[in-house]
Amino acid sequence: MFAKIQRIHFVGIGGIGMSGIAEVLLNLGYKISGSDLKSSSVTQRLSGLGATIFEGHAAGNIAGAEVVVISSAVAPENPEVAEAHKLHIPVIPRAEMLAELMRLMDCYRNMRDVKKAFLDFMDRVPFYGVVVVCNDDVPLRKLFPQIRRRTVTYGTRRGSDFQIKLGKSTFESTERQPTSHFRVTYREGDLGEFRLHVPGVHNVLNATAAIAVGIGLDITADDIRMALENFRGVDRRFQLRGKAGGVSVIDDYGHHPTEIRATLTAARQCGFGKIHVIFQPHRYTRTRDLMDEFASAFQDADSLAVLDIYPASEAPIEGITSEALARRINEKKISEKGKGPASYASSFAEGIVLAVAAAEPGDMILTLGAGSVSQLGPLILAKLQENDAQSTTRTAVSAP
Repeated sequence: MFAKIQRIHFVGIGGIGMSGIAEVLLNLGYKISGSDLKSSSVTQRLSGLGATIFEGHAAGNIAGAEVVVISSAVAPENPEVAEAHKLHIPVIPRAEMLAELMRLMDCYRNMRDVKKAFLDFMDRVPFYGVVVVCNDDVPLRKLFPQIRRRTVTYGTRRGSDFQIKLGKSTFESTERQPTSHFRVTYREGDLGEFRLHVPGVHNVLNATAAIAVGIGLDITADDIRMALENFRGVDRRFQLRGKAGGVSVIDDYGHHPTEIRATLTAARQCGFGKIHVIFQPHRYTRTRDLMDEFASAFQDADSLAVLDIYPASEAPIEGITSEALARRINEKKISEKGKGPASYASSFAEGIVLAVAAAEPGDMILTLGAGSVSQLGPLILAKLQENDAQSTTRTAVSAP
């Protein structure tokens, strides 16, 4: 793939996107090294897979590297980037490395090009194959008449080949997992109930696509049911960090308004009492460009603490602050009759105090964002345990 290149170095290897690419390359047999400001569970996992990991950035870290990969969060003056330029080692953005891995170098001029690319992709399926398509997706459904290959549809919509009947989403404290219940019929034949240990209709749709593929490969419904039962999701996607004082603490990577809405909808379906969110906006430019969308994304949150914007190496933009975002969210909540108010939190500690003070047994605290907010889970649990212990002590002292 990369000619004679053997060693690839990642600056900021602990990031979600960078670590995923690094792991794929490790599995392909490349020698991988990388650096990040702090050690984390992600970098420790990569180290266990064979990567050489450096804590902190230094020019010497790139010794022996034949190409250096950077994310958009890495500043040009980073010592490893500067050293790579000095030694004439190619420095490429993460997107270019991902494109090389995926062989997707196309660019689309407009939506018509995008639709044509999807149609071309579907028509590449062998004549004896099948295209599995979502019947709930309106833009995709409009393309159905143009697909030349045999299709199988899935969705909640009547007439789907694999039709979903949604059940309740629950949070099973014994397994510390959210659970989605749903039934699937295939051309009027009942395949039975399935359980998926991640919440949300979007995940049920994905699971049903897998069911359709499995049935098409002659895998039995019972074997598919067992496989889905054993699936426990991925890191930072509605990931339960623990439970204390009757309050569940969940972490999610969602940082785009659409993701945030889906995550809050899924949380609401799990039957929690109230949902208390600690949100860390990611990048000044994204906050600026999607300010109105963010303002409407938190209508299902009973309380919301907005942390300072995670810059990801961007310079601040005048007027684009978390205080401004919190004000805009509150304006929307009033006009659209949303749930509880949003508050600006100037630190992690303040955000934790706000969320824990609002939470009661049966509630959930949700940390949201692509930045350092993922570190809050253990701190929130410790604060909940502390408050629970103090409450127990007060109760014991006041008893006759």
